[in-house]
Amino acid sequence: MIRRPPRSTLFPYTTLFRSPFGIDVDKNGNIYIVDVENNTVQIFTGNGEFLKRFGKSGARNGEFYQPSDIAVDEKGDIYVVEMRNCRVQVFDKDGNYKFKFAQPGSGEGDLSSPKGIAISSSGTIYVCDSGNNRISIFMKNGLFIESRGEKELRGIEKINIDSDDYLFIADSQNNRVRIFSLKE
Repeated sequence: MIRRPPRSTLFPYTTLFRSPFGIDVDKNGNIYIVDVENNTVQIFTGNGEFLKRFGKSGARNGEFYQPSDIAVDEKGDIYVVEMRNCRVQVFDKDGNYKFKFAQPGSGEGDLSSPKGIAISSSGTIYVCDSGNNRISIFMKNGLFIESRGEKELRGIEKINIDSDDYLFIADSQNNRVRIFSLKE
């Protein structure tokens, strides 16, 4: 059971953030936050206690240029999507770099200004490929599967997947939220 702190004590570490932009919670209740201006990932307990921070500005492995969202899978692997480096980096539960996938562009498997990421119960990775107005789908090892929504989505900002494997898409320029079942 996740214990929640009183509202006034949650994240008293305001000096650690410049622009928190994406957030996820793992199965143990730890909170993961990407800061788009500090180019970092910060991890807190469910009670708001600071655990660790990793990352710095750059384009090398383990560095970030405007990380925009974060997702944690069942194993504890951490997936960070970056708006400016147009890629997804994967880290182990301790924040050690494992691998990356995608690159800037508009071709299959490429990303342009990605802003969101979510992981289905089967481990499939969904990336909100904002600049290309589509959802790009990858296997957990980073291999590209397909893209969807190029003709329907405009100005997509964030995505989420619920426990029943429904994909929620914030389709801002079409003034709607799209919901899709991911079950076959």
